[in-house]
Parts: sequence; C-alpha cells; structure tokens
Amino acid sequence: MIYDPGTQGTWQAKDETYTNLALDDPTPIFGTNTGTDPAVDHTEGWTFSGWQPTWSPTVTDNITYVAQWTKTTQPIFYTLTYNGNGHTSGTVPLGGSYPAGYSVLITNQGNMLREGYAFQGWAYNADAKTPDFATGSTAYHTLTNDVTLYAVWTSKEAPPHAKYTVTYQPGAYGTFDAVSFECALGELTPKAPEVTGQLGWRFIGWTPEPTPTVEGDATYVAQWEQVVFTVKFVDWDGSVLKTQTVPYGGSATAPANPSRNGYTFTGWSPSTFTNITSDLTVTARYTQNNGGGGNNGGSGGNGGNNGGSQTNKPTNTPLPSTTPPLPSTTPDASKSKEETIQTWALVNLILSIAGLILAIAIGIYTLLQHKKKQKQTQTNNTQTQTDNTETQKQKSQHRNLWLAVTLAMGIAGISAFLLTEDLSRTMTLVDKWTIVNVIIFAAQIIAIVFTFKRKKNNNTEETKSSAHTFNTQ
Repeated sequence: MIYDPGTQGTWQAKDETYTNLALDDPTPIFGTNTGTDPAVDHTEGWTFSGWQPTWSPTVTDNITYVAQWTKTTQPIFYTLTYNGNGHTSGTVPLGGSYPAGYSVLITNQGNMLREGYAFQGWAYNADAKTPDFATGSTAYHTLTNDVTLYAVWTSKEAPPHAKYTVTYQPGAYGTFDAVSFECALGELTPKAPEVTGQLGWRFIGWTPEPTPTVEGDATYVAQWEQVVFTVKFVDWDGSVLKTQTVPYGGSATAPANPSRNGYTFTGWSPSTFTNITSDLTVTARYTQNNGGGGNNGGSGGNGGNNGGSQTNKPTNTPLPSTTPPLPSTTPDASKSKEETIQTWALVNLILSIAGLILAIAIGIYTLLQHKKKQKQTQTNNTQTQTDNTETQKQKSQHRNLWLAVTLAMGIAGISAFLLTEDLSRTMTLVDKWTIVNVIIFAAQIIAIVFTFKRKKNNNTEETKSSAHTFNTQ
C-alpha cells in the first residue's frame, strides 16, 4: 500500500510505502514510517482535503492512496523592504508586511543621507542609475511577492559652470523682498532672509521645506497664519458674559446690557474695544440706585406735580446727619464707590467696640466711686461739708460733663460703625470711614483723661479739707 503526495505534498511516495500486508489487516496510518503530516507537509497556499480513492480502515487489495489538495483562501502577505544602498547617516525608512495585491505608497528618503550624493528615488535593482520611483513623485507598488527597493544616489559633483537658483518668496502676507541665490549642486542651501510680515500675521514656515543642500532649482514660499486675540466681557462679580475671538486690529461686539439688582448699568470699562492688539477684559459698570418717592413719583395717582408717564432720573439723597457726609461721586469714581460698598473695615470694628467698652467701664467705675464717696462724707463734720458744698458741686459738674462726653463718644463710635459698615461684605483692614472712627476714639480718650484729672484734683482737696478739720478739732 502506498501514500502518494499528489501535486502539492512534499514527502516522497517511497517513504510512505507499506508491504507484507495480509487481506483484512488494519490499514497502516499515514506517517507511520516517517512521521509526515499532510496538514503540514505541503506547498504553501494549499490545504489537504483527503485521499483518492477513499481511504479504507482495512487492507482489501494492493492500493495507492493519492493526496488531494485545495487552494487556500487565507490571505497571503508579502514584505516591502527599503535598502539605504550606501547611505552614511540618518535612518532608512521602514517597510512593512501587506496582503497580496495591496498597493503600497512609496515613501521618500526621510532623514537618510549619503555624503557627497543626492537622493534620486528608489529602484528594484541595487545598481540602477535611474530610479523606478523618482523622489517627489506619488507612486504605488502592487505586491505580488516580497520586494526590496534600493536607494538611487547621484554624485553631487556637477559639470563645470552648472548653477541652480534657490529663491525665497514672501508669500501672501510677507513684507520682505524676494531673494534668489545661484548655487552649485550639493552646496549648503542658502540661509533664508530675515522674515517680516504684515501686522496681524505670524510666519509659520516655508513651503516646501528647504533641503539641507542644493539639489536643483528651488523656490520656497513663506507661509502665514492670522494673529487673533480674546476679548472677554465680564459682569461686576467676574462672571463671564461673552468671549469673542478678534483678529489683530479688529473690533469686538458687546453682549446685551446686563442687569444687577439695586443698580443701573452705565456702560463698559474700557468703553471702547476697537483696534484690538492684545487680549482684553471688558467689565460692566454700574451706579447704585437711590430711594425714590415724594413729589417726583411715576405714573401713579399720588405721584405729585410731576406725575403721569414721566420717569424721573434718580437724584442723590444725603445721608442722615448722624454720619459724616459721603464724598461726591464723579463718573470716574463710580468704580471705587462700588468697591467701597462691597467691603467693611476691621480697624473700624475694633475702634468702635473698644470705645463702647471704655465708656461702659468708665461709667461703672465712676458710679462705684460716687457710692464710696457718699459713705466717707457721712463720717465727716457736718459744718465742713456745708463750707465745701458749693466748691464740690462745681467741680462735680465739670467731672460729670467729661464723663458724659466719654459715654457719648463710645455710643457715637458704635453708631458710626453700624451706619457705615456691612458685615456681610468682604473684610478689609481700613476704608474711607476709618478716619472718622479714629477721631471719635481719640476724642473719647481725651474725655477720659480730663475725667480722671478732675477726680484726682477733687480727691486731693478733700484730703486737705479732712486734715484741716482734724487739726481744728
């Protein structure tokens, strides 16, 4: 019995021949003699599909089984390889493995160089003088087998007097003049001129990109991109109302006028946003509304003499006389006024609380001293008290006056703070009301000094009077 390889098997029939078999003996398994496997030992691209005639498990006669093969339907891959063919620096471009029939775009030289030579393209033959795929062209190769492409180089030694022109042009927005250079093949590419362009345009490079050395006539054109800036419109609290991209020298468009409870929108700061030459932030401006009413009412029946449909412009209303007058507000100071409203001063709080505590402490101390004095007076001679009544009464009035001033300044300090500051706002160290609180506190200190000075004088005189009475007795 023989196992024949057929048209695509790679074993020898004589190696798979079995003899001395009896009728009805088990049929020898293929590969018993050699270890051959029809699924492996065959030509690439074919698949084992069975035996002809159909294999029998027992020996029935002298017989030859012929292997049958089917063309595989799996894709076949081929490899494209690039060869630098004598390059001296840089990296040879990478090839790859692609399915059979695939059209591969042929690459350029990349950064691969050969000293003293110019790259011309790729060829199938390593000795080719003319490339099959010239540099600068768009070409494809359809893979039907593995292939290697070789770099084609030509010497940069040009014939005598051979010159090439290299030109740099300004492009659409450049302001420099075009310049040209005459160069020999293989020379270093001339340096580009100083690049200048129109306002609002930025230079981004040359097209095509200049080569390191002269490879022939070449024209390089400057490329430009437009410069743009960001204009941001923000509200009083920093929230962004609109963001706009504006080209150099262009103008931004403001959004719809914003609104703020209790305030009237008065415009933008800065007020103009034309001829933009840098990023810009524009802030909404407001003025605080004042209370209305009285004879200048609106359209209601009790609007006064100027009623009806007329809308009256708000007027400034002075603050109560218990607080210092507000400084006058001009359009240029509207921003500082708004910032003042948003803060309260820590120093003002400290001064007002300290003044109130001092006033209360001095009042309590004076009351205790008065009670103590009454007890001492009861032990003194009645006649002596009568002699000193008028003098003591006058000095006591002076002391009580300064004490009243001290208490009044303490109350004035805390009142000024409550009327001018709002603790719900942002805290700062000082503000425009700090000077008022300092003056009130200083006046209170002066009043305390005079209060205790009077008391000291009274105590001294009372001591002398008591001594005189004692000596008389």
